[in-house]
Amino acid sequence: MQWMAEESGWLLPDDSTLPADVPHEILGQIGAAASQTASCVLVGSRAGDARASGSAMQLCAAISAAGGETVFVPECTAGELGLLSRELHSDLLLYCGAHIRMTARGLLPMTAAAKRILCAPQQIPVQRPQDYGRLRTMPAPASAYTAYLRGIMPPQPVQPIAVTAGDARQGSLLEHAVSPAAGGRALHIQLSADGARASLYAPQTGWIFWEQLLLMDTQQRLMRGEDVALPFWLPHSAERMAAQAGCRILRYHADSEGGDSEARALAVSQGFTLDAAVLTADILRFQADGMADLRKWAAEIPPAYTVRRLLHTEQAVDAASRSALMTCAAQTPDGLCCRDPRGDVLLHPAGGGRLSVLIEAVSMEAAAELYRDVLPPPL
Repeated sequence: MQWMAEESGWLLPDDSTLPADVPHEILGQIGAAASQTASCVLVGSRAGDARASGSAMQLCAAISAAGGETVFVPECTAGELGLLSRELHSDLLLYCGAHIRMTARGLLPMTAAAKRILCAPQQIPVQRPQDYGRLRTMPAPASAYTAYLRGIMPPQPVQPIAVTAGDARQGSLLEHAVSPAAGGRALHIQLSADGARASLYAPQTGWIFWEQLLLMDTQQRLMRGEDVALPFWLPHSAERMAAQAGCRILRYHADSEGGDSEARALAVSQGFTLDAAVLTADILRFQADGMADLRKWAAEIPPAYTVRRLLHTEQAVDAASRSALMTCAAQTPDGLCCRDPRGDVLLHPAGGGRLSVLIEAVSMEAAAELYRDVLPPPL
């Protein structure tokens, strides 16, 4: 990846993560830009990771040297940092782990405005020490985070759980939050290294992957009369479930240009789309509250298969605009949407002159076919 362009700045990947070995000069640029993005920046580092700790300390130093206020939380998980951001009202989080992940409050995706500032070329200021910004160090809020999860979970789960996690601390925190189960065979929970995604395995169901777990959680919230906040890319079968329940689905966006503030606030409050441990706690709660048969519950969710691609070149964007399928496109709050008998196609700006393509269909074959139709090879 070309990290720095002399005039136009540097390109932030669509998921707002950078490799752990990002060059030091880029960390300095990020720190200088972060000081202009939020009044208080939270910086965290993964437990037991010396490289992550070093990157986090360099970011803290750069933010402070640029005059910004920083809170450094060493040896924490992304979930703990997200919970702390709600308490401190911080709108920019930099978490150093397997990657360097940049998010907004509560682990929301950053807004387009924040990304523009972070990606703009920065003149790293030379400050006198007395002009440095305030830098504080806070311990990871393990007790508060465990109590937060425990407040979501049922007093007695239907089944015990066995957790596999890319971050051992995240797995341990989740296991400590679960009360003893009534019995039965363990549910196997697998958490991604960044703590954002979860999958579940049970003998009666096989694997239930992250997107389906999100829709299962959504279904139960809708049935209980709640509006639900979801990311724009999650299958739009959620809207059909909401219509049946008389509730709303509020969509929040990556690279938001505004207009989704209600969805963002609700997403932070509900938490399950942003933190895999919260999603797991929700699943255990609903399972104990009438949804003990996971196989039946999973079967109630309308099938949906998605293909997501990010277009980086002008030629690919031009190919999309020339597609005959785009003649039926309509502008929606999520982007340009085309409804086809085989499924839905959504084109959404992804920043940096790029285009995010999301295709949702009833089968993987139909989704792949739609993708080929929407994006023919450039002429």
